[in-house]
Amino acid sequence: MKKTVFTFMIGGAFLASSCSSETKNENQEQHSQSEQHDEAHSDEHKEEVKANFPVDGYEFYGTTEVKPSEAITVEEMVVKVSTDGAFEGNVAAVLDGVCKKQGCWVTMTNKNGESVRVRFKDHSFGVPTDTPEGTEVILRGVATMDTTSMDLQKHYLDDAKEAGQEVSQEQYDAITEDLIEISFISDGILVKK
Repeated sequence: MKKTVFTFMIGGAFLASSCSSETKNENQEQHSQSEQHDEAHSDEHKEEVKANFPVDGYEFYGTTEVKPSEAITVEEMVVKVSTDGAFEGNVAAVLDGVCKKQGCWVTMTNKNGESVRVRFKDHSFGVPTDTPEGTEVILRGVATMDTTSMDLQKHYLDDAKEAGQEVSQEQYDAITEDLIEISFISDGILVKK
């Protein structure tokens, strides 16, 4: 049975890099040339842009303005990717997880209970690692269909383990194939205060 998971990557390009620079090069070999190109630029840390568009009640992280009035739901975004092949814009969601290592990705669940991972463009910014589950966010970026390798799936478990979370051998053993999923790369996120 083929698993389908949704991944949001923040920024405009698929990143297979980890939260640490040491594993970034290990994962780089498993991706296409365009992905390798994007990863090669992930070390060029851009300064985080402070919002010149204050949004009451939200903290901004990223490099590109996020427009809450233009945000659609996760479900609407999934439909647009399914019908149009891609989506670019703003999405409103609720977090159900944050990378506890560096805040370089977040996860959320859509109404169908499917996991959605959001990664930030070029690792040039992140959210606070103590951002609680249930936090409302609005993110801006590009979504397309992509593949997450078995190695990268296991890497996410490694990150969780390194951050002190409990990870069982059964979770590793459950990873038996690459996942075809929506990947969303965002270059800006508003996090509800």
